[in-house]
Amino acid sequence: VKEVIKKEVSPVEVSGSIKTEEIGPYTFDATKPPKISRLWGFFNILLLFILAGQVVYLYRTELSISAPSIRPYLEQYCTILNCKIPIPQQIELLSIESIDVQKGKIHQQGVVTLIAMIRNQAIFSQQLPSLELTLTDIQDQALASRIFTPAEYFKENINSSYIIGANAEIRAVLVIDSGDLNAFGYRLILLYP
Repeated sequence: VKEVIKKEVSPVEVSGSIKTEEIGPYTFDATKPPKISRLWGFFNILLLFILAGQVVYLYRTELSISAPSIRPYLEQYCTILNCKIPIPQQIELLSIESIDVQKGKIHQQGVVTLIAMIRNQAIFSQQLPSLELTLTDIQDQALASRIFTPAEYFKENINSSYIIGANAEIRAVLVIDSGDLNAFGYRLILLYP
């Protein structure tokens, strides 16, 4: 059996005076940041730009509505990406203000002209909606229904851009030949197909 000899170590006492001139200030070596952190920062900034580009692409219509002054920049952006800024279509901000039905001449039985005033209550321009006209009988049951495009009801259009301005009204005119359906009433609603 081997014996382990333990020695007690006693603290060494040193007496004397300390000369302050002999001990200088402590210095630390400066560590250089690793290059990987700069590369990581570059990739984070690059990903941030990509994310911002995606947000602009997805919400380009909303951005053009909320900040009309940036629309030219959005159009340049879309030229690069081969996209378009769609015209807003918020049907809840459109309404039919009035409808006037005028009967045709006596020799044109069943022909009526329907004139509707459509109002855009938005603070921005919108695409014209389609009109769904349903002819009904005396019990308000549908007899026939048809959807009319802006090209069919908005003959006053000059440049074929079917847009209704902000806080503006347009006049929609439909000439309807109900034939021998014996229609008693109608329903007219706005919609975006």
